[in-house]
Amino acid sequence: EEVAAIMTALKIFGSAMHDRESEVLTILSIKRAYSPWNSKIHGLTQMPDRK
Repeated sequence: EEVAAIMTALKIFGSAMHDRESEVLTILSIKRAYSPWNSKIHGLTQMPDRK
């Protein structure tokens, strides 16, 4: 049983080795800098009325 457990662990470890990714992150800049998500004109300008 011990040998079977060790062999199974080695098999799983060996099969997981080829699944590693390159761990490289690429950030591309966009040509259009405007987006409603980064626009300050869409923020709250007045304090809302509390009732």
